[in-house]
Amino acid sequence: MLENMITFYRNSGFSVTEISATSFLAKKTGSNFIFLKYTDYYFVTLEENLSIEKINKCHKKSKENANKDFKLPKALRFSVPNINSVFITENNISKEVISCVRKRNIDIVGGQQESIFILDKSNYQLHSAGKELSHVSGRAKLIWGNKKEFTSLNGRNRSFYLMDKLTQEIFS
Repeated sequence: MLENMITFYRNSGFSVTEISATSFLAKKTGSNFIFLKYTDYYFVTLEENLSIEKINKCHKKSKENANKDFKLPKALRFSVPNINSVFITENNISKEVISCVRKRNIDIVGGQQESIFILDKSNYQLHSAGKELSHVSGRAKLIWGNKKEFTSLNGRNRSFYLMDKLTQEIFS
C-alpha cells in the first residue's frame, strides 16, 4: 500500500522522501497567485494501533518538521505550509479517535494550515475534518451566495480532495 501511495504522490507532482519502512513525506510547493505561495506536506505513517495520544504526538512532530523549512515566525509568513498527517491502519478505530480527527485544527497565530487524515483499510474509508466553506459577504454574495468552497486556494480543501482521490484510487 505504501508503494502505491508513493507512486500516487509522485504522479501528482510531489517529491517523496522515505523516512522509514513504515513512513514517508510527500512535499509540493505551489502558488495560487504570484504572492500566495504554499507548501503542501503529507507525513504518511502506517500505524496499526491508533490512539489520540499517538496521533497528537505524530502530528506535533509533523508540524515541527515542516516548520523547519521556514525562517520567519508564523505570523509574518507570506508562504504558508499546509501540514497533513496521514495515518493508515487496518485495525478497528475507536469512536474517540475518529472524533479527534474530525475536529478542525486551527492555529490562532496563523501562518500555517493543518489537517489529520486516517485511511481505514478495514472499512475502506477516509476519516478527516472534511471540506471547509468560506463565508461570503458584501457584493460577492450576488455571485457566490452565502458560502463558497475554494477547492485549490484553501489548503484544507486542496488536501481533502487530493486525499479523496487517493482513497478512491487505493480502494478501487
